[in-house]
Amino acid sequence: MSLFCGLQSFAQDPEIFKTWYLREVFSDLNTIFIQNISPPINPTLIITETLSFSGEAACNTFSGTMSYDSSTSRLEMLSFQSTNNSCTEQAHVNFESEFFMFFDVGKSFQAFVSNETNGQQTLATIGPYYPHLVLKNYIFIYLF
Repeated sequence: MSLFCGLQSFAQDPEIFKTWYLREVFSDLNTIFIQNISPPINPTLIITETLSFSGEAACNTFSGTMSYDSSTSRLEMLSFQSTNNSCTEQAHVNFESEFFMFFDVGKSFQAFVSNETNGQQTLATIGPYYPHLVLKNYIFIYLF
């Protein structure tokens, strides 16, 4: 939880409208570090100015829409759909099961963008429901 301290919130800040690369998924019982998934994956989340989103998970792509409530600084999932490809790796099945819970329609959360010293950024989500996500605005190459 210390990650969320000191982060700056946004109010439909253009900083959120970009491609984000998932690094961690926190749930109530589990933390998934993307770099530990084998075979390697590089999940993305692309958020547009219209609050539509799309991305890639492990074996499936997804898209949907969000709304923004300026009085509470909360985003809410309005729609979500994903492809229905079968993952052949159990680690990918487990990951997508946790990750896609983030997009449950009706779920709301706050998102915080923080600037790193090197000019790169982190997007962290927090809300009353799990999972929470930590994403970066740059690709990280995992060396195995």
